[in-house]
Amino acid sequence: MDFGEILSKAWKIIWKHKVLWIFGLLASCGAGNSGGGGGGGGGSRFNGAPGNGSGGDFTRNLPLWMQNFFFQIQRGFEDGTIWIYIVLIVLGLILFSLLLSALFLVLRTVGKTALIRGTWRADEGQEKITFSDLLNESWHYFWRVLLFSVVLGILGMILGFILILPVILVTVFTLGCGLLCLIPLLIAINWSIQAFVELTVAAMVGEDLDILKAIERAWELLTGNLGSVALITLILYVGRFIITAITIAPLLLVITPAVLGILADTRIATIIGLAVSGLGFIIYILLAIVLSSGVQAYFGAAWTLVFRRLTGREADTLLEPSPETPPAPSLPDEPAA
Repeated sequence: MDFGEILSKAWKIIWKHKVLWIFGLLASCGAGNSGGGGGGGGGSRFNGAPGNGSGGDFTRNLPLWMQNFFFQIQRGFEDGTIWIYIVLIVLGLILFSLLLSALFLVLRTVGKTALIRGTWRADEGQEKITFSDLLNESWHYFWRVLLFSVVLGILGMILGFILILPVILVTVFTLGCGLLCLIPLLIAINWSIQAFVELTVAAMVGEDLDILKAIERAWELLTGNLGSVALITLILYVGRFIITAITIAPLLLVITPAVLGILADTRIATIIGLAVSGLGFIIYILLAIVLSSGVQAYFGAAWTLVFRRLTGREADTLLEPSPETPPAPSLPDEPAA
């Protein structure tokens, strides 16, 4: 397997077919989501109804509507009804997190499926790839990829719960040394699982296989080409780590004006510093979204090409023309005897 050809071809494909960047954005949705809520803390108690001037120092100078708000919180703690609201808020946050996770899962599935199909078609030499064509085509594989992702997520949570206690015990009894030894092993296991998942999804979408056959197909490719898959996995994930580090570095420049303004200890300097940092952060977020879309599109395309090369599929000769072979020189006619 020619690693250089895969890496360069993936870039050529996403640069020529920039519609894949849109699906890269969808495929990167909700890479890590967490929701939670919490509230707590009791302020000062009120000695009377809000607005009568007899409240504590914390509320006496507040607007009337804020005094009413804190007074209702106090009454809620006194009669116990505040806990009902807390439970409802927590349940609402949990429900919102589940709905958001489900939405992100759908978007990731559509994006990943369309990325594979777009790369597959581009590597076969198709010149024009449109957003609507890829979107419509991705629905054919949507449910099997979605089901595979859900099952994989459940198994991942179960495995995480199983491993968390042994990892904690090893860390405690070895004073942290065991964890330092486990981290490379856990990273290697995670990369191996990710490679297997990428090959499985590529089999489902590229060869139109069901889940079980796709798993079998990916396992055959992984075990039969262990060295090649390990090396390309190392290249891709180390490359992604480097790109992520480079992407995060500009944040230091973004927050510098705010820090300098605060250190100046003047109101005008603080306002200007915060405004400049806020504007810079907005620009940074927009650029980071574009870069993240391109990175996700690139790695999705690269894994699709890895699968195609492992299965013996080469790039279309029209897309990657080879230099023409010069004609053989003609021999001079032999003189007649």
